[in-house]
Amino acid sequence: MHPAVSAAIIGPRTAGHLRGPLDAADVVLGPAVLDRIDRVVAPGAGLNPDDAG
Repeated sequence: MHPAVSAAIIGPRTAGHLRGPLDAADVVLGPAVLDRIDRVVAPGAGLNPDDAG
């Protein structure tokens, strides 16, 4: 078990449960959104010391 893991990833129980996440795979974040994210958390920043391995 890894200390940085906070939740298990489980599979969907129905096809309907799978559709939502699959639709999200087609979402493309534009440069403006990515720039806003970078202002909140700089690229390469470590937020959790446990993620350092």
